[in-house]
Amino acid sequence: MHAGNVFINNRTKEINNALNNNDPSINELIGGVGDLFSSPYKREVIADSDTIQVLWDLLFNVFNQSNDNNTKFDAISTMCDIYIYQSNIGLSLNLNKIKQWREDLQTTASSEILDCIDDILSM
Repeated sequence: MHAGNVFINNRTKEINNALNNNDPSINELIGGVGDLFSSPYKREVIADSDTIQVLWDLLFNVFNQSNDNNTKFDAISTMCDIYIYQSNIGLSLNLNKIKQWREDLQTTASSEILDCIDDILSM
């Protein structure tokens, strides 16, 4: 198992617990995992594709379920970084949920969030 899998799996559990308990530390947790993907030039494998997909799906759930705009933005901007990373190393993430969200709920989000969504969908 790749070392990144262990970190991401642990962080995924922590983020999920924070989401379920409305824990304000969720932004810090998202930021910690987001740091792994923050360079658009990163080409080394961080974790396997299944682990990254689970993280992606959880971040979408955070984005979709949170009532806090800062948390929504942290989740979607981390998703944008993950999407750039996966493109660089040849992974493929499922975009169906994010496409559906964009089609259905586009008028309820800030322009910054819509910009991140549109960036992901245009890559």
